[in-house]
Amino acid sequence: MSALLDELRTEHVTLFELHASQEAAPLYRELGFASSSALMRMTHLEEPGGRLH
Repeated sequence: MSALLDELRTEHVTLFELHASQEAAPLYRELGFASSSALMRMTHLEEPGGRLH
């Protein structure tokens, strides 16, 4: 994970987002990730034929 984060930083990626299990959360906190209750996401999917679901 550290190598991946380092590589992404060299690519000038400035935002890292992940969804961690409770078991993995301490590892990610150790790497510098912080929890955020404000994180929201929406995925807009279209079915074949243009119908939304």
